[in-house]
Amino acid sequence: MSKAKSKKKVTKAKSSPKKSLKSFKIKFEKPTWAGIKESKITRYSLLVLAILVCFVIVDFGVQYLNNDYSAVVVNGVRISRKEYYYRLDQAYGSSISAQLIQEELVRQEALTENVVVSEEEVQEEIDKIAEQLGGSDQLDISLEAYNLTIEDLKEQIKIDLLANKILEPGIEYSEEDVKAFFEQYSNVIFAEEASALEEGELLDYDTFREKTLEIYLQQEVESAKSTWLMELEGSAKIQNNAVDRPEYEILGATRNIVTNIIDEANTNNEIKEVIIEE
Repeated sequence: MSKAKSKKKVTKAKSSPKKSLKSFKIKFEKPTWAGIKESKITRYSLLVLAILVCFVIVDFGVQYLNNDYSAVVVNGVRISRKEYYYRLDQAYGSSISAQLIQEELVRQEALTENVVVSEEEVQEEIDKIAEQLGGSDQLDISLEAYNLTIEDLKEQIKIDLLANKILEPGIEYSEEDVKAFFEQYSNVIFAEEASALEEGELLDYDTFREKTLEIYLQQEVESAKSTWLMELEGSAKIQNNAVDRPEYEILGATRNIVTNIIDEANTNNEIKEVIIEE
């Protein structure tokens, strides 16, 4: 009896491991998108990425502000734009403000005189300059050398043409004046044609009269321009804050606005009257 019981106990001891092996199974499940999104690893990774992106954006922002604040950076030391503009103002402030004043006076006088310059006229002058320099590529190189854009050049040409159109009709001259100018400067103005002449031969005035008259008028206009601009400045109300301390008046801005509106209305009425008369 005792042996039989011991055999039963051994049999039970052998069967127990088989049950334990069957209970442990490793299952692999295919990951789902929802599971990936909801996992802690994904959340922490996105959080770290967001912090990194914010840090990079802030860093670029700081660089932008520093570069916008600085005119130059020397070995990490920043020189402010305020200092840069202060030096520019000290060196060129008065001359630049004078140029801006004169340009605005020309625009206003052109508006009063109903003088306009077309885009075609401006482009014609640009083509002449390009031809003199040897082509459009050379023009671009020259503009880059002087730190100018084509739009800057167009505006300068427009101002010059407006002044010429205003002043040229008032230039008084005679045929003798033009002929004397030709005789004095023909070898310089028409150097290429003069060099092709034989000894003792002279350029024909009638052949070059039109070009001579154009250059003569340009010279006379330039001579009259400085006096004309001084007269305009003398009759204009100018507040040059670049040179002098700003002035403040009671309701000064309001009066300026009303004055400009009245002046513009008067100018429009004058233009309408001219059109009706024509």
